[in-house]
Amino acid sequence: MKLTRKSNGILFVLFSALIFSCEKDFNTIGTDVISNNHFEMAKTYADVFTYNRKINTVQTNGLPLYQLGRYTDPLYGETQAQIATQLTLQSVNPTFGAYSQELEDNADTDESILTIPENETVTAVYLNIPFFSEVTDTDEDGNRTFRIDSVLGNLNTNFNLKVEELTFYLGDLDPENNFETAQEYFSDHDFSSSTGMVLFDDMYTIDTNEILIYGEDDPDTEENEAEIVSERLDPRIRIALDPAFFQQHILDAEGTEFLANSNNFKEYLRGLYISAGSFSDDLLMLFDLSHANIEIQYSYDKVDTKGTTDDTSDDEIVAETSVFLLNLSGNIVNSFTNAPYPAAISDELNTNLNASRLYLKGGAGTFVEIKLFDEDDANANLNAIRANNWLINEANLTFYVDRATLDGAPGDVTEPERIYLYDMEHNVPLLDHSFDRTTNPLNPKTSRTVYGGILEKNEEEKGIRYKIRLTEHIKNIIRKDSTNVRLGLVLTSNINNTGLSTAVLEPAQEIRTATASVVTPLG
Repeated sequence: MKLTRKSNGILFVLFSALIFSCEKDFNTIGTDVISNNHFEMAKTYADVFTYNRKINTVQTNGLPLYQLGRYTDPLYGETQAQIATQLTLQSVNPTFGAYSQELEDNADTDESILTIPENETVTAVYLNIPFFSEVTDTDEDGNRTFRIDSVLGNLNTNFNLKVEELTFYLGDLDPENNFETAQEYFSDHDFSSSTGMVLFDDMYTIDTNEILIYGEDDPDTEENEAEIVSERLDPRIRIALDPAFFQQHILDAEGTEFLANSNNFKEYLRGLYISAGSFSDDLLMLFDLSHANIEIQYSYDKVDTKGTTDDTSDDEIVAETSVFLLNLSGNIVNSFTNAPYPAAISDELNTNLNASRLYLKGGAGTFVEIKLFDEDDANANLNAIRANNWLINEANLTFYVDRATLDGAPGDVTEPERIYLYDMEHNVPLLDHSFDRTTNPLNPKTSRTVYGGILEKNEEEKGIRYKIRLTEHIKNIIRKDSTNVRLGLVLTSNINNTGLSTAVLEPAQEIRTATASVVTPLG
């Protein structure tokens, strides 16, 4: 997103800090200031200083959403995203089939006719990664039609999808800090050389339809169960993985130390590396991987006593089926590869000059550092305002979209719907964000509408401006002599998410940036 600001002789308005105040002098604010005296409302524009900053790399583990694919922004260029993820067991020290491996090993010497070597065999393995979707229609047969969300680009894109064994250990604790703090993983980590066996490698196209799973025909019945829908799945990536790999690493490891607990398993099978390439067109997918899994279907032998446990003459060994799940959880890391920005943008970053145009991009992108009233810490302008002893009724910071640049871009620009302003020095939300009672935890798009930051559009549905309410923040600065802290302006994918992730700037300097900005590819 490109924004512009008002400057002498410049037509485009980037922002204005609009402060409504009373000309009456009040020493305190509260119910005791109400009187019958008349007072005038006035407004003033305060100075705001802005600096474009580039993020070199950003922490990408512990995110609410993960990106996979390619997105080309008409202004900022191409970004590609891959995923490295740990796997966790559905249950530790699992029993496959009816009996533990220890009981199977002793089947020949125990007294039970039911315990036999079960010969557990993987029959199929599927990787399931659901899309964000909602049902738009259901017909009389129960078949559902869906609308897919959180996908940027062409849904009909054909691309190469590759799933490999990850050989890099994604540890929980930081060895450089004596294993006393959580390990952070960053977007510039390239896992492509830390892979083992290829589990899937083929061209792929998204299927937005409901996935129907049919039953297995029972030859002892007249009905053909293979024609009956046994399960309906929401639209998702669902691909078959190499069954031999999971036979060796999961079923054949039953009863071993490798599956005994979570830590052993994460060291034993370190995870998956999921990558996408060779795109016919742009396609970038956002996933909540807490709903993703590997579905291991397997068969095992079982003694059928025909209901006569005392008579073994008619016993036979039959095949039973079951499913075991591996979850995509633990440490998950997004790797981003950004093409170099055009010179018109890169030349405006990290200059330490008060910017006339602002550049915001999610992921390992850009943000804006803001200082209100004064560029230095002397606060001469701020102190002059404090001396007026104003009662602040409302204060807003308004950012205007540079429509000329966006309309002239070589391609359609997806405009970010929301921006977020926070206290960079203390790494906390502003008071106006915290005090906003219009919070909607189920729908961030309609949440905290008083605080704002929402893209306002014209009759052509093109963005015009973003406005953020700063009333409580300004009151604290002017009336309570609070520190005039540096503010950070970023894109956000969820105004309710005030979590922070570590970002490394150019030149090397660590800050904390909004996690909700990391998960959006937009600019």
